[in-house]
Amino acid sequence: MFYRGQGTDFSPDVPFVDQALSQGLARMGFTGSRKKGEGIFAAVRESHARGYAGEAGEGMFSVVPLPGATVTWVEGSTDLVLEFGAWLRSAAYDVQFAGRIRPFLRDVQGDVNVFDTYISLKRQAKAVAAVVDAFLSELDVREVAVEDGRELSIGGHDGEVWITGPCALEPIVPGESFTAKC
Repeated sequence: MFYRGQGTDFSPDVPFVDQALSQGLARMGFTGSRKKGEGIFAAVRESHARGYAGEAGEGMFSVVPLPGATVTWVEGSTDLVLEFGAWLRSAAYDVQFAGRIRPFLRDVQGDVNVFDTYISLKRQAKAVAAVVDAFLSELDVREVAVEDGRELSIGGHDGEVWITGPCALEPIVPGESFTAKC
């Protein structure tokens, strides 16, 4: 079981970045999707999910992936978009990047919202893909298919996951004790 918090603008709203990350993951052979409408984000810890919920705790859900779903995560990552932003900031002046990609990285200046705008305007598509691939190549991406009757194991991961496919969401009512029905 995982937890989902929604109702706050804690994380940047960059749907095109999530789409580009999904495309990069697909190029690497992963099937999980971060595209809006195709997957759902969740957290391993309830306290992590509460950071994305409303002030009074409204907008909290338990999330149970069902057979046929795929659970994808980056080992050690609490929020992939925020980590991508940090990576963009450091990559802007990294000497390993040359050619067309380096001026593009400097123009973006580590701002995921600017990166999202480039994607939405369909600008610098090759540079966008190269940047996403460079970022993802440094990560330990993992994925597991949910099968009927098998226990889901994600090792010691303690951060964000995204679930593609069927899952059950159940609201967690603020102030009430909660027991998951798995």
